[in-house]
Amino acid sequence: MAVGNIYLKNVSVEQAETVPGMAHFACGGPFGTTCGDCKYLGYYRKRKLEYDPQTNEWKEKQYKSRGCAKFYELTGSHGPAVARGTKSCKYFEEKLKP
Repeated sequence: MAVGNIYLKNVSVEQAETVPGMAHFACGGPFGTTCGDCKYLGYYRKRKLEYDPQTNEWKEKQYKSRGCAKFYELTGSHGPAVARGTKSCKYFEEKLKP
């Protein structure tokens, strides 16, 4: 679903391709790149502290979020998951290959 008012008839290509949770409008990155190629897609998100009675300690567990780390950095809130095939935005940075 495009970002913006659902009653607008004329939207730009960038607005039509953009999905909630992206750091900026889609199609702003290098030609042919997707969010799946970007280093910002997916990051570890912390859960609330949980008490472990066996070890008598508080533990902070993490899980992998499929959201955009740049969106989180810019807004301070966790956005929804972004599909890997979404066209990249202007904040695109290529993943380092192992």
